[in-house]
Amino acid sequence: MKIFSFFKKLGVFLTVVLWIATLVISFFIGMAWQWASTTEIKTTKDYTQIVVEENDIADYKIFIDIPEKYIALNQIEEPTRKTISLYMQANNLKLSEGTHSFTRIGGSLDEYLNEEFQFEKIG
Repeated sequence: MKIFSFFKKLGVFLTVVLWIATLVISFFIGMAWQWASTTEIKTTKDYTQIVVEENDIADYKIFIDIPEKYIALNQIEEPTRKTISLYMQANNLKLSEGTHSFTRIGGSLDEYLNEEFQFEKIG
């Protein structure tokens, strides 16, 4: 009878461990599924970049009359470019030196101003 009692306790213990392991694994699978279903994937085809070199003054004018060097800005819709230009002019800003990667088509004004372009005060 002692052997039977031992196996009964072992069976209960293994059942509890199996339930806990199932719950933990289910939790992590759920978290991975949620992360995968809400992660936004951005492909490199959707982006382009410009490089503002040292001693270049990339102020609001480059969004209106686009120089050859910054021709990639032409891929931003014209009303959005004008709004960015007005924002820069009103706040006395220019583009910081360095590489600016931005959405080519369909980007939002908020993304352009707060994430993709880096600005600094003129003067």
